[in-house]
Amino acid sequence: MAFAMVGQVRTESLGLSRQLRNPPWMRGRPGPTVAMKAFVAMAILLLFPILASQPAAATSPCMPIYIVYYSDSTWTIDLHLRGGTPPLDHVWYWSPWNGTFESISPHVGRVPTPVERVTFTDREGNRNLSASDALHVWDGNRSLTNFTIATGTGPSTLDSRLDLRLEIGYAEPCGPPVPWWYVIFLEPVGVLMVALVLVLVVLLLVLVHRRRRSRAR
Repeated sequence: MAFAMVGQVRTESLGLSRQLRNPPWMRGRPGPTVAMKAFVAMAILLLFPILASQPAAATSPCMPIYIVYYSDSTWTIDLHLRGGTPPLDHVWYWSPWNGTFESISPHVGRVPTPVERVTFTDREGNRNLSASDALHVWDGNRSLTNFTIATGTGPSTLDSRLDLRLEIGYAEPCGPPVPWWYVIFLEPVGVLMVALVLVLVVLLLVLVHRRRRSRAR
């Protein structure tokens, strides 16, 4: 009789322990594996529209920065610059004949000659350095191999420079491939993906830790 009572008490204690580990209000809820799958699915659903809206920069062709032509003793550089559009009053060119930076603004809409060797075509008519403008450099004996333009408020306060290669038919590539570290750590999509991966890793570690603690009890 005593042994039967001890066995009954032991059975009841085991049942109570199991109920404490898995109380009624927790039954039927998803476990760690199901929760993890649900979180990954939700992350994919949130991330897919963002990735789908980004342009495919690696496969899409881009317009060269500039294209060079030569005709009638004149170099013509069709500009396809990207970024800001500074006013022509802030655009300068290096004069190899005078050895100084000179303003491009007084030479807009003119034909280059041996006297006025550098002119500029403002195709959009907005008095800005736009993506469809053209630069003309008179070079009768084709002695020039490059031409430099710069932007800034004055010849002594230039912000940036661009060396143009004077070669018939030359087209400056649209730029080198973007490095992987830039895409991951600086692009908004890359930052979001890194943050999402970190959240998933932390969540996985927490779930694994909780499961090990529950098994150890």
